[in-house]
Parts: sequence; structure tokens; C-alpha cells
Amino acid sequence: MEEKFNIDDIKNFIQCSEVDNTKKEIGDRVQVLDYSGVSHKNGLPLDFGDADDLDGFTIFVVIDTSKKIKFKTIFGDFIQDILMVDTKTNRQYWAVSKHLKIF
Repeated sequence: MEEKFNIDDIKNFIQCSEVDNTKKEIGDRVQVLDYSGVSHKNGLPLDFGDADDLDGFTIFVVIDTSKKIKFKTIFGDFIQDILMVDTKTNRQYWAVSKHLKIF
């Protein structure tokens, strides 16, 4: 019998994932703890092609903390409040501040 994929298992995993409540400021260097709440600057979600550029070792710099954007995913709704730039590619991404740790 084929095993069925259960989206609730992933939702539970995400709710238990690491969070960092440290306030992030413009100019802070950060790493992503959880990519589920990260999107491109234009609001599009990340795709498999982004995995080549983004990993747990990618360093970003916070460039804006003044906006809050609602980001809907299959995993749930996130409030993105950090605009950050990848230091290697200069691509910009929105992220949830609690999913980032200061480097």
C-alpha cells in the first residue's frame, strides 16, 4: 500500500522549528534558521532552483525592517518583517525575523 503524504506532519515540524527572538537591525548579518517563511523580494516563494544558492551557511545583511508583509504558504501564513540581501549574489529576500539568527 502506498504511503500518503501528510501536510500536517510538516506543519507541526515548522511550528516546532528553531526561532530567535533577538531584534534584528539594519546592517545586521544574519543566517536563516527556517526557510519556510522566506520569499523573493517580489513576493514569489522560493523554488528548487534557489536551493543551489541558499543554504544554512548563506550570510545575509538586513536592509529594511520598516514593513510587514503577509506571506501565505501551504505551511501557514507568515508575517515577513525583514528585507535582507544575500552577500554573494546581491539578491533580496523577505523573511520572518524569528527565523533568522544574528551571525
